[in-house]
Amino acid sequence: MRWPLAVVLPFLALPGCGQFGLEPIDPAIDGRLTITPQATTNFGELMPGEESKFENFVLAPQGQENPIDVEDVWLEGDTGAFTIGVEPSVPRRLNPGQQFGVRVRFRPSRAGAYSANFVAVTGTGEEVRRTMRGDGCKDRDDNDRCD
Repeated sequence: MRWPLAVVLPFLALPGCGQFGLEPIDPAIDGRLTITPQATTNFGELMPGEESKFENFVLAPQGQENPIDVEDVWLEGDTGAFTIGVEPSVPRRLNPGQQFGVRVRFRPSRAGAYSANFVAVTGTGEEVRRTMRGDGCKDRDDNDRCD
């Protein structure tokens, strides 16, 4: 039996369509880039010349339908203190469910506060930033520790 379109359409718009394992696609986020961690990454206090452990910034497409092209990644700000471990191979296409990580390290050259942004740009020109912070501390007691 065939149902007229006027009868079927109202049922397609019913709320709660995700109750049976079907997630509605939000066109506002599908095909956009997400970077985790989503909050500011704080590398903490280090002695000048000391290196932090690497922090991993994970890039992935947001949504379930569309791939995303990552055209480039870079650091801006205090780029002498923050460095990318291995330059990633970009441009790169990420399909839904795929991701890749970029490792960043902090190494202050002097005492004081540092900040920078991790930036990724997509094929559509969207720029996504994550803030990074770290402090170079003073060793007032000459004991090779932050005071």
